[in-house]
Amino acid sequence: MFDRLYQLLLLGCLCMLSSCELIDYHPYDGKLSDDIRDINGMNIPRIEQATDGKDTIRFVLFGDTQRSYDETEDFVQHINPRRDSIDFLIHGGDYTEFGTTAEYDWTADILAELQIPFVGLIGNHDVLGNGDSVFEELFGADNFSFVAGGVKFVCLNTNALDMTIRILCRTLSLFSLNWKRGMPNGPWW
Repeated sequence: MFDRLYQLLLLGCLCMLSSCELIDYHPYDGKLSDDIRDINGMNIPRIEQATDGKDTIRFVLFGDTQRSYDETEDFVQHINPRRDSIDFLIHGGDYTEFGTTAEYDWTADILAELQIPFVGLIGNHDVLGNGDSVFEELFGADNFSFVAGGVKFVCLNTNALDMTIRILCRTLSLFSLNWKRGMPNGPWW
């Protein structure tokens, strides 16, 4: 009787272990389910090519899509028909509430439906757990820049402000730029 019970229990354990892909070991395991990788690296050349030589560019800044999956789907459905009048999108961060891999997967699946190239910055919620590592795999480096229509966009991880300021100063010193004020009352410094 016990031998038969032991055999059934062992068989049940083996069946469970053979389906390891179905088990979520840890919410911060970092294993993205989709093949979507290096979103910024793929989209920056598209943005630069599409805006090259333009004297006017149009972009949409959005963010804080964490836990708002229905609203993010609505945004994608709203913005896609306007793709001919928008050059690119910038997601300002906070794809996740807790930095979990599943949250990145859910948001990436929704944003994959965008028909307009976009870049993504990392937000303060995205760095929780090992979210910064998942972000880097999904989007690429958390500090990057690109040129659109002659305008240099410097995108920085401001979660560690002291390092961010050093990177910003180093980046800006490399360029001879025609400065345009992006803030109505002047720069923040």
